[in-house]
Amino acid sequence: MSLRIAWWGSDARHKATSAALDLYKKRNPNVEIVAEFSGFPGYFEKQATLFAGGNGPDVFQQNFGFIGQYVKRNQLLDFDKHKEILDLSTYDKGGLSQGVYDGKRFAVSAGANTQALIFDPQVFKDGNVAPPTDQWTWDEFAAAATAVAQAGTKKKGKTYWGSDDAGSVEYVLDVWLAQRGKALYTADGKLGFSEADLLEYWKFWDGLRRAEAVPPADVRTESAGDVASYPLSRGLAAMSFAYSGQVTAHASAAGVELGAVPFPQSPGGQPGQYLIGSGIMWSGNAKTKNPEEVAKLVNFLVNDPEAVKLLGLQRGVPLSADARKILADSATNPGERLTIDFTGKVGGGALAPQNVYYNNPPTAAGEMTSLLTDTYQKLAFGKTDLNGAVKEYFSKSRTILSR
Repeated sequence: MSLRIAWWGSDARHKATSAALDLYKKRNPNVEIVAEFSGFPGYFEKQATLFAGGNGPDVFQQNFGFIGQYVKRNQLLDFDKHKEILDLSTYDKGGLSQGVYDGKRFAVSAGANTQALIFDPQVFKDGNVAPPTDQWTWDEFAAAATAVAQAGTKKKGKTYWGSDDAGSVEYVLDVWLAQRGKALYTADGKLGFSEADLLEYWKFWDGLRRAEAVPPADVRTESAGDVASYPLSRGLAAMSFAYSGQVTAHASAAGVELGAVPFPQSPGGQPGQYLIGSGIMWSGNAKTKNPEEVAKLVNFLVNDPEAVKLLGLQRGVPLSADARKILADSATNPGERLTIDFTGKVGGGALAPQNVYYNNPPTAAGEMTSLLTDTYQKLAFGKTDLNGAVKEYFSKSRTILSR
């Protein structure tokens, strides 16, 4: 019996996942595992082509924004038909809702996560700039990013930035909107914000880029989904917007011990931070010849104690209480401890309500992600101005969401 499994991620994720799969093969010598892994750029385009040709992998790493498209095309395995194999009894209640469409489970969340502003404490100390705090506002973030960029550039003798540019990062915009009582999407799959909201957001990042507090457009395009290529990981920036599950990978790539705080707050103090699944899930191919083995493999990846240790936090903090305890008891890496502690701290604070963006995004959410990236990239490269970029985004979004 042969199973193909596909995923994207950093080198650390590839190594951890390969080790777990080696253990599975050792325990199940009758099963051949064919691993297909890559970086994030081009991953979903490749999967779409494979599935369209009837040659998709048996198991594949999925993203919440794309699940609806696969469900609509009847391409995903219904895990509810294999409940006796796939045990989710120790999963958090909130995590169980993810991956369920029309009352059926088509994906299993691989981990819990939350938004994190990660930073290099030493750079702030060297530049005599106050480091991030749990109570930072966006204005304070902008001032510190500018100050640390100037101090870092002077000290290093080369261009240095205060932060990466999050103008096209959908989940940062989502928190920004939540802090203003709005959201990316409404329950009926329409945009939950106005042109004025997006203009304010892009004006904020456009100003930081013009002040050279964040990287220019050409540097931004070099860090699409690959943690090792982010300015922070390359020693070129002091801060980065990320998911808490990426802290360890960033620290490993940067070779330094990092800190983490929640995203900056809006002036009114309305919470925007929330606990989520990592956005990364496991799905099965509806046309697999071995559906029970697919369910068995996914169950192994999310529940087996040894697999949990091998996979660590590569896809976020596990949603299973048992798995979290296993990792907490065995954590020796400072980045891992920071991630577990930070996620717990955020969970104990004031949180925004769970929203449509993660719980039930529209079918076209994947296209909308690309639209945000492409339109902001035009703005960053100077191919359009702020008003033109906003108008283009809303015009194209209406077409995409109306399909």
